[in-house]
Amino acid sequence: MKVFQFVAIALSVSALAGCETLSEGSVISSDVKLQADSGPMAGAYIRSDLVQDLLGSLSYRYRAVNNSSVPVCARVRLISTSASNYSFGSEYLVPSGATVDIGYADDGSTLEYDLWRPNASGGC
Repeated sequence: MKVFQFVAIALSVSALAGCETLSEGSVISSDVKLQADSGPMAGAYIRSDLVQDLLGSLSYRYRAVNNSSVPVCARVRLISTSASNYSFGSEYLVPSGATVDIGYADDGSTLEYDLWRPNASGGC
């Protein structure tokens, strides 16, 4: 009997190991907030994902996606919020072909979105 319990536990742990994190949750919907449609940054955008965690709580996760051929800088700026848990405002360098988490909130917020080219030294 103990062998079967060990096997069941081992299978459960290996199934959970495939998850990035238990708190990451499932994306319910996505919405592109800002997109570069032309020029060298074409293909770069900021998206908002509505995410539901394993306990059923909803939150918004913001990501910068760079499908362009050049690096871009991205930022989500907080204007106002009713959220009790949030993180915004940092500038992120997003390499070509990368996706970067750039903010989150557990409730609705009023935000501004920015995409721009890095400066001459490669920083944002």
